[in-house]
Amino acid sequence: MLRRQFCTMMIAGGALAGLNPIAAAQSGYPDRPVKIVVPYVPGGVTDTMARLLAQKLTERLKQSVIVENRPGAGGVIGTENVIRAAPDGLSLLFATATLTVYPSFEKNFTYDIEKDLKPVTIVSSAPYVILVGKDSPFRSLKDLIDYAKANPDKLNFGSPGYGTSTHLAFEAFLAAAGVKAVHIPYKGSAAVLPALTSNEVQAMMDTYIGVAGAVEAGHVRALAITADERASFAPAIPTMAEAGLPGFTVDTWFAVLAPGKTPDAIVEKLNREIGAVLKDPQVAASFSNQGKVIGNSPAEFARTIGQDRAKWARTIAAAGIKPQ
Repeated sequence: MLRRQFCTMMIAGGALAGLNPIAAAQSGYPDRPVKIVVPYVPGGVTDTMARLLAQKLTERLKQSVIVENRPGAGGVIGTENVIRAAPDGLSLLFATATLTVYPSFEKNFTYDIEKDLKPVTIVSSAPYVILVGKDSPFRSLKDLIDYAKANPDKLNFGSPGYGTSTHLAFEAFLAAAGVKAVHIPYKGSAAVLPALTSNEVQAMMDTYIGVAGAVEAGHVRALAITADERASFAPAIPTMAEAGLPGFTVDTWFAVLAPGKTPDAIVEKLNREIGAVLKDPQVAASFSNQGKVIGNSPAEFARTIGQDRAKWARTIAAAGIKPQ
């Protein structure tokens, strides 16, 4: 009789586990393909990084890891898609620092990024470079600033979208320089560089990896890098201090997050596996070509989110940018 009761309990427990995908995923994660949502169009820096990460995670997790692009609303559409997904570790978000802009900028964004998303790890961080076209009259950062001072609101700059971290980083640069410029938003980072090379816009910011080919081919001119020291991957580009604007630095990060209620055991496993991927020579070389490889803990990443959320709120308020 005891044996029959035991068997019945085991069968019932197995049935319940089968009905609970979170429990099943936690015990044998991942038992199905994993989706990484990139909230931007294909072809940009974020998309390229996510695809390399997915390839290497596929090898380690022994399950397919695919990238799904869900662009729109400056990244909000893809972000909300992951927030609403089942917290089983099978839907992940590959985000940039733009994520921390949403609470202060997107009036229709009703989620709490510090509760409705669970940090896994920052994979890398990168400074920006300030760029102009090859035929631009601006030969230095000082030229650009002097022109903007002498010609209020005649300078324009492009960005991957209104309210993106790239947009706000340029706004922070303008504030530090004490000048103004007209913002021209595009749909994704892949569209901004062609606008600069065709003289649709006069200036832009981007991470180096996104524009390296154009810089090295002479199609655009890099005036400065937004770091406190010259970058090993682009040693010829002066720092902001060297270019005439001391004390100004800004960067962005690329990171993986999960839905807010994802079990800690899954997050910890993802953190370990991504950490191992970041040590892969191909990944390390690729990611360090634009900045630093990070691979921090979920707790460290959570602190960064809080700090950046406050920083961008101050930038938005100082620039007088109205929530959209």
